[in-house]
Amino acid sequence: YDGQTPLTLVIALHGLGATENSLFEAYNQEFPKLAEEHGFLLAAPLGYRVDGAYGRALFAAGEDAALRRRSEFSEKDVLSVLALMKRDYKVDESRIYLTGHSMGAIGTWFLGAKYPEIWAALAPFAGLGDPATVARMKDIPEIVVHGDADPTVPVAGSRIMVAELAKQGVDYKYIEVPGGNHMNVVAPNAAAVFDFFAARRKKGK
Repeated sequence: YDGQTPLTLVIALHGLGATENSLFEAYNQEFPKLAEEHGFLLAAPLGYRVDGAYGRALFAAGEDAALRRRSEFSEKDVLSVLALMKRDYKVDESRIYLTGHSMGAIGTWFLGAKYPEIWAALAPFAGLGDPATVARMKDIPEIVVHGDADPTVPVAGSRIMVAELAKQGVDYKYIEVPGGNHMNVVAPNAAAVFDFFAARRKKGK
């Protein structure tokens, strides 16, 4: 990095109970390796707490003020990290990507729909989302990865979203791993995600 050329930025969201370090240290360390190979910047926010959920509460918030606050702070943390990266590095605004695993995938779909103007592409691994939000993301390419034997987040969570992506005419790729569980689908498919990102930039940029 020489501070002169605008670089691609990948924001990566960890799963429930993990920390921001897991995106660098787990998954066979594929994320930092691939970022280096592609010349991408990589940032992994904590999201306020290990169970913050990046704005979409994992459990019904109801009247639970603490849960709502945790979720709101988690979302703000992601946006703050993005702002810090743009302040401290020369970031290509047309090539900012969002990915995540499990809770991070849920956050990817939530933040993708809430802030569609930011992201050039999304890549949720083993997540779920709200199909009603897909219309807000229809101009954002997506690559979705899920194992069909996932005991933690059933594959139906991605299948429902992918069906809506197809209905909305989204540029998407779906990788459903036969026999894949909740964890073992990430590292083998990380390269496909980075290749997908490398081939796409924000529309109109």
